[in-house]
Amino acid sequence: IDFEILSNALNTVSATAIASTTTSAHAATGDVKASATKTTSASDIGGPTARVQGASNGTYYLLYGASGASPNTHEVYEFPGVRLVASRTSTGAAAGDKWTLTVEGSGATITLKIYKNDVQVGTNISDTDAARITGAGQTGMYSDSGSGKYDDFLVEDFAAGGGATYPGADGCGVW
Repeated sequence: IDFEILSNALNTVSATAIASTTTSAHAATGDVKASATKTTSASDIGGPTARVQGASNGTYYLLYGASGASPNTHEVYEFPGVRLVASRTSTGAAAGDKWTLTVEGSGATITLKIYKNDVQVGTNISDTDAARITGAGQTGMYSDSGSGKYDDFLVEDFAAGGGATYPGADGCGVW
């Protein structure tokens, strides 16, 4: 078990864990916004994922929001291969902050944005690397420490007529 629902929040049980939605939960999304509120201030590292393709060791974008040693550094990575796409900094990152990752585009440039409490952190991120993820995928949460706790996970599909598509995980409702 990588995660558990504990006191209506997603609790990390093991290090290097990913929880992603399933096709039966919602259609795979390409242009998407995934957000969650981090409820702990421990030195855990993790955040929302987008365009998850394959199993836990598959391909996906990750908003890697760090606390502890580097509480103001927020990075977007592409897995596998742990390719740093971009890094942004904010001030005063703490428990209770809502972190959001948006991913848009399917051509030569993929545009990503990082938000803290609904305010964009830094400028848009343009991913033009040959390894960029151009296809739709699932969304979810990632933790790299075994101590992360997250609440209020929400996915919004930017497709025509799309709205909130999945408020929770594996049918458990809102975290």
